Amino acid sequence: MSGLWPAEYLWMLEAAALKDGVTAFEVYMESALQETFEHLRFGPEGQRMRLRLKTNKNQESPPWSLLACAHKILGTTVDTNGVEEIRALRHLLTHQRGELRHEQSWRRFRDESLEATMQDYERSYVGGKVMLGEARVLRLLDELGAVVREADRPVWALRWNKGTLPAEELYRAKCVELVPAD
Repeated sequence: MSGLWPAEYLWMLEAAALKDGVTAFEVYMESALQETFEHLRFGPEGQRMRLRLKTNKNQESPPWSLLACAHKILGTTVDTNGVEEIRALRHLLTHQRGELRHEQSWRRFRDESLEATMQDYERSYVGGKVMLGEARVLRLLDELGAVVREADRPVWALRWNKGTLPAEELYRAKCVELVPAD
């Protein structure tokens, strides 16, 4: 017999949905800040400057730690314990294809409530794959969505001039740099 079993196919779909959801979350966290900073201009005519998120050399996007720092300065914690666990799970899915290689990984990433409904042979184990399931994937994506909704408040307030941008604090924290306005 060759090919994928239905359970393997479903697991791949769930893993892909979660990985893509985490990536979309990170992209949104960056885009929200970039859009907020994009419309702001500083300095006299002819020498106008704008803010831009700092990036590492040869990178187009800033690291997650910088995004989390910038959002924190704006008043939102986006690197919650839940987000860090979800990002770590995405890393496991991406770089180990979900394989639980060590007992500490098995303890960290298993979902005991999900496993409670399974037969013994279906439960996660060291050397096996992390269990996902539609309910778990949706719960994790909903958790990311809640963080997005929380982060939107201060970002949109700044974007629509209903707040004060802490530009100096962002600059001191090395989250942003000044670049010539186009």
